[in-house]
Formats: sequence, structure tokens, C-alpha cells
Amino acid sequence: MVIDAPSQERIVALHAIRDANPGQSGTRQCDRLLAALRQFGLVTTYEASRYLDLYDPRARKMDLRNAGHPIATMWCHTPTESGDLHRIGAYYLARDAAQQHLAPVEASPKQKQSANKSTAKHPK
Repeated sequence: MVIDAPSQERIVALHAIRDANPGQSGTRQCDRLLAALRQFGLVTTYEASRYLDLYDPRARKMDLRNAGHPIATMWCHTPTESGDLHRIGAYYLARDAAQQHLAPVEASPKQKQSANKSTAKHPK
């Protein structure tokens, strides 16, 4: 599944969550990730790292799971600034329907080719 790169409005909202929860402790990073999941329903590892300032979103996801939050992971592809598709994780609260929060788009031929190369290098 291919999802759009985050909109400018979404980036601003993610930065607002980051700014409302300052600090680099694991607890503060978990606060940011959980706030974003509650607001958006779905947050990619790319968004968490880049816009929420989580050094390792995977570790914060596990911290939240261990604290009892029902966070699930799905795999998707998203374009980066270069236009290439990257396979990334997307986290969502399991009680939410993740499909409602995705914005599927038709990949360009270059993106499809990049995704095919990625799959060939890293089979599921």
C-alpha cells in the first residue's frame, strides 16, 4: 500500500505535538507518539522520527505496548523527498480502523519501479 507524504497541515500539527511535549526522555517521546496516535489514528515511523523527534520510534512503540496501549503495526510504502518509495512501518491504535486514516494514492511509474526493487532486495 502506498500512502501520501504528510501534508503541510499534518506536519504543522505533528510539530505542535512535539512542541507541547518537550524533552528527550523516553517518557516524553512516548507522550508525543501517543498524542499523535490519538489525534491522527495512524503515524508512520518516518513521521515519528522526522516530525515528532523520536530517535527510535520502534522503541517508543514497544514502551507504549508494554504499558498496555494496543498499538499495532502495518507496512506501507511512502515517497520521500527524492520521490523514491520506502517501505516503512505505520502504527495505529488497534481499536481504530487503520484503513480510515490512510490516503491511498496511485504510485508513479518511478515509485512502482523503486518499490519493486525494494521488495526484490528485501522479500517479505
